[in-house]
Amino acid sequence: MNQRLSIRGVPACFVWIDLRHQRTASSLYDDVCRACLSANGLVKQRSPALENHGTDYLPAYRINEIAAIEPAICRHNPRLLFFEFDFPNNPGLSALQKTKARYPKLPVFMLTAHHSEALAVWAFRSGVRDYFVIPPDPNEIARGVSTLFRLGADRGAAPRQAYMPGHGIPVDARFTGPAKIVKRTSRAVTYIEAHFHETIRLATVARLSGLSVFQFSRVFKKENGTTFSKFLQKFRISRALEILAGSHDSVSDTGFAVGFANLSYFDRVFRRHVGVSPSEYLGRLSSRQVRREHRNVSPVETTSPEDAKKY
Repeated sequence: MNQRLSIRGVPACFVWIDLRHQRTASSLYDDVCRACLSANGLVKQRSPALENHGTDYLPAYRINEIAAIEPAICRHNPRLLFFEFDFPNNPGLSALQKTKARYPKLPVFMLTAHHSEALAVWAFRSGVRDYFVIPPDPNEIARGVSTLFRLGADRGAAPRQAYMPGHGIPVDARFTGPAKIVKRTSRAVTYIEAHFHETIRLATVARLSGLSVFQFSRVFKKENGTTFSKFLQKFRISRALEILAGSHDSVSDTGFAVGFANLSYFDRVFRRHVGVSPSEYLGRLSSRQVRREHRNVSPVETTSPEDAKKY
């Protein structure tokens, strides 16, 4: 007997809402479908009836227009919604917010390439159950889906209510649309900004951009004026400068915080970009701070008791 992902014997269905501006890169839809099936140990067989709606026997449906959201929900009665963004704009986020307000018992997972703290806060306040920065681990999403279904995400379960549902769209997410996206490697740059402290592989950002590794390297240099490796190094060093200037972290902690696993390599790259080692730079910052504090001390505090009598 063919098996399907199910909730208490009822076939489980989700609707995937692809609101990305750039469709050159592949959606995570198929990867998540496969991971959901694998996580539940289901038989993987192709269903002719569902060949346009997902992989194997998972009844999942994908749409790519805001206007299609309401009809899809009414027609398929899904147990879960996925909203996939690359660069979220006001119409897309408003559609998510309105959908959650109209169907408060329907769980929503949000995936986005552009990430900021304000956007994540907005998502959870709007009732999003789980939030993923692209590219996520499909298996992690599958575990979240399995847990959600296993705990009884049925119509009678208590919904995750939106907190402050009228909360406005965050300013940094108010993109105007495709006209803002002019570079094929823009998703790679956004990924660097969100994951610079982690190991970033060329193959990962190339896949995000919908390009082969060779194509990505060539296009990235053309669009950004430097190689991907140098761009990543420069970005990490700029973050290291901010940390050294604005905190009390040590040089080693700073290096690890910006993605350098090897401290001697961090020292070499830092020296190449800044002209001095991290320790020397930190020492110069400390010296300037001491001189600044010295200049701000009042005359009475810097004079001898005898001279102080003159004031």
